[in-house]
Amino acid sequence: MTDKELMKRGCGAFDYRSAEGVIAVKWFDNKCVNLLSNASGIMPLSTVKRWSKESKVKVMIPCPSLIPAYNEHMGGIDLSDMLVHLYKTPAKSTRWYLPLFGYMLDLSIANSWLVYKRECGQLNQKPITLKRFRLAVAHSLKQVNKPASKVGQPSSSSPSPPKKRYTPRPSQPQPDVRYDCFGHWPLHCDKRG
Repeated sequence: MTDKELMKRGCGAFDYRSAEGVIAVKWFDNKCVNLLSNASGIMPLSTVKRWSKESKVKVMIPCPSLIPAYNEHMGGIDLSDMLVHLYKTPAKSTRWYLPLFGYMLDLSIANSWLVYKRECGQLNQKPITLKRFRLAVAHSLKQVNKPASKVGQPSSSSPSPPKKRYTPRPSQPQPDVRYDCFGHWPLHCDKRG
């Protein structure tokens, strides 16, 4: 049914269609709510209390069993959506797969932060914020598999660069890059120096 047809029936009206184990439900509460499920159905019908403007009291309205099941378990997906949209990767494109890739990346980082936060709780450590975690992941991905900077005196065949008064100290890599057994070992070569 359309939203207008469902609203004419009044609060608590619902319509559904099912095929191949999946049910689509439209239920009118304060506005139309659309749900799709392969785990719950309509029956048994339950009731919920809602404020009635006409009679100025709370009345019981019918509610498909799908709605209480969603309300009981909605914390996970709502938290995930909130964390993804806090620091969303801007990926507007005419190609449909680029925003999808950005969303999957954001979702992966949010889920890994939740795992990291749980681990910190078990180790009695204070976790870093989601923003700092995202920055650490970006920094680690930027530095992974980069060859180590050359250490020691330059060879005599290459011209020496002009000397600067102050050379800034290179920033320390993230621990996951620092201890990945790549890029921080001394370079072994046949030449002296």
